[in-house]
Amino acid sequence: MTIRERTIGSQTILDIGGKLVQRDTTERLTDRVNALLAQGHNDIVLNLARVSYCDSSAFKALVALGVAAKNNGGRLT
Repeated sequence: MTIRERTIGSQTILDIGGKLVQRDTTERLTDRVNALLAQGHNDIVLNLARVSYCDSSAFKALVALGVAAKNNGGRLT
């Protein structure tokens, strides 16, 4: 999995590529989003256009990230 970060206006966009599977990749994504939220980046966009495969653990992580963003006054789209 690759993660490329860019900013447009107030949005932080994470361009995700490759496979979202197992703990190691979902932990990397979770750590990155949580770090952004801790730094005050509350409008985060996950661009999944280049994700070739996503397993159930990755879906679970994405839902948890959305909840974490909302609980921090942010938004994950």
